[in-house]
Amino acid sequence: MEMHQIKYFLASCETMNFTKAAELCNVSQPALTKAVRLLEEELGGELFDRHTRPLQLSHLGRQLRSKFAEIWDLAHDIRARAERFSKLEDAIFTLAVINSINSDLLIKLKNHLKLYLPGVSVLLQHAPESQILNDLREGSLQLGIVTDCFNADPRFTCDLLYKERYVISSAMSHPFADRDKVAINELEGLPFIQRIHCEKNDEIQKTLSTRGVNIDIQVATDQD
Repeated sequence: MEMHQIKYFLASCETMNFTKAAELCNVSQPALTKAVRLLEEELGGELFDRHTRPLQLSHLGRQLRSKFAEIWDLAHDIRARAERFSKLEDAIFTLAVINSINSDLLIKLKNHLKLYLPGVSVLLQHAPESQILNDLREGSLQLGIVTDCFNADPRFTCDLLYKERYVISSAMSHPFADRDKVAINELEGLPFIQRIHCEKNDEIQKTLSTRGVNIDIQVATDQD
């Protein structure tokens, strides 16, 4: 079944005349009737009652007319969407970001995209890093901002956006407040607030364990 056959059938339904339908489709009348015949052979029954004047739809033709119209409209919509997408008109990309990314950075990114790619809409989605990487692998996600994907999967295309230091947040009265650097072993036994959704939890815990440093986790929270 070819799309031009559906087109010729629907044109014949509209005009109830093969000659006028051929003119409407800008093809010869023999080419149109041959295409309709081939469609009928494939379907196993006649779509038109050719013994009546004017031309009439057969019972099968009446049953299938609306279905073929739906197929034609759907195909037209798909072509139109593909054309808009190729021209970056009305395109929507989902950008998933880890929870700890600064919101100001995301707003600036969206503003830049709107300025340079006005036809692109970006849907922002917060998610854990493991979920972002998995969704990228499955193809359900187009873009993701994570802490490190360079070693995650060779199929990913990765670009470094910026670098960020690990820092310790403490009270102004804490001995660390006036320090530029803090050694890992100085964290031994200190009370600690753990961010459950921190993308580097496993890496931090591994580093502490390797150094033999035990921290006192007093609060664990999923909120920054």
